[in-house]
Amino acid sequence: MTTLAAQYGQLPFTIIDPWKDLKTKETNKVWTIRISEEVANRKLVHVYDNFGREVATEIKISGQQITTRPLTSFVKVHMYQLIIGKGLQGAENTVLKADICSKFEV
Repeated sequence: MTTLAAQYGQLPFTIIDPWKDLKTKETNKVWTIRISEEVANRKLVHVYDNFGREVATEIKISGQQITTRPLTSFVKVHMYQLIIGKGLQGAENTVLKADICSKFEV
Protein backbone atom coordinates (compact mmCIF):
# COMPACT_ATOMS: atom_id res chain seq x y z
CA MET A 1 0.00 0.00 0.00
CA THR A 2 1.36 3.43 -0.95
CA THR A 3 0.61 6.38 1.27
CA LEU A 4 1.05 9.96 0.12
CA ALA A 5 1.34 11.50 3.59
CA ALA A 6 5.07 12.16 3.20
CA GLN A 7 4.57 13.99 -0.10
CA TYR A 8 1.27 15.81 0.49
CA GLY A 9 0.90 16.04 4.26
CA GLN A 10 -1.75 14.15 6.20
CA LEU A 11 -4.47 12.90 3.84
CA PRO A 12 -7.79 11.38 4.77
CA PHE A 13 -7.51 8.98 1.80
CA THR A 14 -4.79 6.49 1.02
CA ILE A 15 -3.97 5.64 -2.59
CA ILE A 16 -3.74 1.85 -2.71
CA ASP A 17 -1.84 1.53 -6.01
CA PRO A 18 1.46 3.35 -6.58
CA TRP A 19 0.82 6.93 -7.65
CA LYS A 20 3.61 8.03 -9.94
CA ASP A 21 4.26 9.29 -13.44
CA LEU A 22 3.34 6.65 -16.01
CA LYS A 23 3.62 5.81 -19.71
CA THR A 24 1.14 4.00 -21.90
CA LYS A 25 0.88 3.07 -25.57
CA GLU A 26 -2.92 2.88 -25.35
CA THR A 27 -4.61 5.97 -26.78
CA ASN A 28 -7.87 4.98 -25.07
CA LYS A 29 -6.27 4.05 -21.76
CA VAL A 30 -8.64 3.51 -18.85
CA TRP A 31 -7.06 4.47 -15.52
CA THR A 32 -8.28 2.92 -12.28
CA ILE A 33 -7.38 4.45 -8.92
CA ARG A 34 -8.09 2.44 -5.78
CA ILE A 35 -8.40 4.37 -2.54
CA SER A 36 -8.90 3.48 1.11
CA GLU A 37 -12.55 4.49 1.43
CA GLU A 38 -15.60 5.00 -0.75
CA VAL A 39 -15.85 8.30 -2.60
CA ALA A 40 -19.02 10.36 -2.28
CA ASN A 41 -18.60 12.41 -5.50
CA ARG A 42 -16.72 12.49 -8.79
CA LYS A 43 -16.78 16.21 -9.53
CA LEU A 44 -13.16 16.76 -8.54
CA VAL A 45 -11.55 14.10 -10.76
CA HIS A 46 -10.15 15.57 -14.01
CA VAL A 47 -7.70 14.86 -16.82
CA TYR A 48 -5.80 17.71 -18.52
CA ASP A 49 -3.59 17.71 -21.62
CA ASN A 50 -0.13 19.29 -21.82
CA PHE A 51 -1.73 22.62 -22.85
CA GLY A 52 -3.84 22.76 -19.69
CA ARG A 53 -7.11 21.93 -21.45
CA GLU A 54 -9.49 19.55 -19.72
CA VAL A 55 -9.90 16.27 -21.59
CA ALA A 56 -13.47 14.95 -21.86
CA THR A 57 -13.57 11.78 -19.80
CA GLU A 58 -16.09 9.41 -18.36
CA ILE A 59 -15.56 9.13 -14.61
CA LYS A 60 -17.04 6.16 -12.77
CA ILE A 61 -16.97 5.56 -9.06
CA SER A 62 -17.62 2.12 -7.67
CA GLY A 63 -16.96 1.66 -4.00
CA GLN A 64 -13.27 2.35 -3.46
CA GLN A 65 -12.37 2.66 -7.16
CA ILE A 66 -12.32 5.68 -9.44
CA THR A 67 -12.12 4.85 -13.16
CA THR A 68 -11.42 7.38 -15.94
CA ARG A 69 -11.92 6.70 -19.65
CA PRO A 70 -11.29 9.30 -22.38
CA LEU A 71 -14.27 10.08 -24.59
CA THR A 72 -11.87 10.68 -27.50
CA SER A 73 -8.44 9.10 -27.97
CA PHE A 74 -5.41 10.56 -26.24
CA VAL A 75 -2.83 12.01 -28.65
CA LYS A 76 0.43 10.08 -28.91
CA VAL A 77 3.61 11.74 -27.61
CA HIS A 78 1.56 14.07 -25.39
CA MET A 79 1.70 14.48 -21.64
CA TYR A 80 -1.45 14.43 -19.53
CA GLN A 81 -2.27 14.91 -15.88
CA LEU A 82 -4.85 13.00 -13.90
CA ILE A 83 -5.90 15.13 -10.94
CA ILE A 84 -7.94 14.26 -7.90
CA GLY A 85 -8.90 17.66 -6.59
CA LYS A 86 -8.72 19.18 -3.15
CA GLY A 87 -12.13 18.88 -1.50
CA LEU A 88 -13.00 15.41 -2.78
CA GLN A 89 -15.31 13.96 -0.16
CA GLY A 90 -15.30 10.42 1.12
CA ALA A 91 -18.36 8.47 2.18
CA GLU A 92 -17.36 8.97 5.82
CA ASN A 93 -17.31 12.80 5.38
CA THR A 94 -13.52 12.97 5.15
CA VAL A 95 -12.24 15.61 2.74
CA LEU A 96 -9.07 15.59 0.63
CA LYS A 97 -6.97 18.55 1.81
CA ALA A 98 -4.67 18.89 -1.22
CA ASP A 99 -4.75 18.15 -4.95
CA ILE A 100 -3.12 14.88 -5.96
CA CYS A 101 -1.88 14.49 -9.52
CA SER A 102 -0.17 11.91 -11.66
CA LYS A 103 1.37 12.68 -15.04
CA PHE A 104 1.22 10.21 -17.85
CA GLU A 105 2.56 10.11 -21.39
CA VAL A 106 0.94 8.41 -24.35
